[in-house]
Amino acid sequence: PPGPAHHEPAAPPVHHEPAAPPVHHEPQAPPAHHEPAAPTAHHEPAAPHETHRPRISATTLPEGLSPEELQRHERARRLARVLASDIAIYNREKRERGIRDGNLVAVLGYEIKKSWETYKERVGVDFANSTPYFRDALNEIVAEGKKIF
Repeated sequence: PPGPAHHEPAAPPVHHEPAAPPVHHEPQAPPAHHEPAAPTAHHEPAAPHETHRPRISATTLPEGLSPEELQRHERARRLARVLASDIAIYNREKRERGIRDGNLVAVLGYEIKKSWETYKERVGVDFANSTPYFRDALNEIVAEGKKIF
């Protein structure tokens, strides 16, 4: 007769939780006109009773905002990240050269100015000038996390 069964008891499923969302991502496929949602398939959604300041990027949203203002800030931040991603995706070679040569602002100045104008048009000049979302998106996405802008 065969010895003890060769099957070991099944190990409990391992729950893989990422340590932290990546600060920078290399765009893989053009065009990326959507922003990853704050909770992704890799994160467990927050319990409904928890209150926290949502984070999509390195920029934390201000506290004490009305739901309408919070939505306005989230949309502006998301738009800034989409515009920065488009700059990085559609100007990959110029971006890499600018990072390598240390003249990213000069190399991508025209594209950044066009995106800034679009951003101001969509979120309003005063709001664009009084929030860090566009600059932070450029630093995080275009400048690979360096504070260049």
